[in-house]
Amino acid sequence: MKDCLLHDSKALKKASEKLDKKICDKALTALNYTFENKGKLLLSGVGKSGIVARKIAATFNSLGYPSLFLNPTDALHGDIGIAMNTDTAIIISNSGETTELLSLLPHLTKKIRTIISITSDSSSTLSKGSQIHFECIVDRESCPLNLAPTTSTTLSLALGDALAAQWSIFRGITNETFAINHPAGILGKRLSLTVDDIMIKYNDLPIVNNHSNLRSIIISITSEVENKKGVGFTLVRNNSSALTGLITDGDLRRALSINMPRDWDNVIAENICTKNPKTIDKNATAIDALQKMENNKPGAISCLGVTSEGKIIGFITMNDILRMNN
Repeated sequence: MKDCLLHDSKALKKASEKLDKKICDKALTALNYTFENKGKLLLSGVGKSGIVARKIAATFNSLGYPSLFLNPTDALHGDIGIAMNTDTAIIISNSGETTELLSLLPHLTKKIRTIISITSDSSSTLSKGSQIHFECIVDRESCPLNLAPTTSTTLSLALGDALAAQWSIFRGITNETFAINHPAGILGKRLSLTVDDIMIKYNDLPIVNNHSNLRSIIISITSEVENKKGVGFTLVRNNSSALTGLITDGDLRRALSINMPRDWDNVIAENICTKNPKTIDKNATAIDALQKMENNKPGAISCLGVTSEGKIIGFITMNDILRMNN
């Protein structure tokens, strides 16, 4: 299995090195023309290539580009009626000589603006009959018999996904745009829900006083919040009820490792808390919060203060976000 993966990775690397910028630019220009003129992206292929074509269509759809799979046999029996003169097609065939696709090619050429082909042979009939051609040459399939489409389909799929990814950059697709097409499931929730939707309000969080001792801190950190297990931290406030900082599990472990057991009685909240905790605006998305936690320097953190007009009104934890898949 490792050999197969390494074989495919080498094929991908080789393909990336041979990729022609002019061809990529032409493909993106064609895709953009179709999108701006309310056209569709038609994907077609036979057998395993057909499955790859369906997946690429799904990728483009997820980015907001109207795409569909056109079965070449059904197309010749009426389904080609869906093709319009502003459409672009991506046709996938390893040999470039697939009978069903060659039968479709002249009829599709008359109906749509641009045909992009993905084949292993630049001299094939399909390659020559398309306006834009991506060559996907593989030395051999990763199948031990060199028969089952494996490396070739991996390469075709990767190329289609790369084209979709580059188009999303070209069009400036954002998290918000992506979320519109993913309203369900964990991905949709993380992209569409705001920090304000899932944060724990300030007054619902465990809080200790500046001078609270070690025992009080541990009890507070492990206390339940909203019928859940402890959030992994406690807030610290002064005698005026103003927020001083917070103490996380990590802060507590560091304090205990520095202080000898005989000195633990002298550990108090204000001496070990993290002052000026990292924050995020309440209108930010959950995925923005997760990325901010993970990308924090010098290391990832597990919670963020949630602000409204500069004032902390609650906290969101990494577990709150990850828990959204339940």
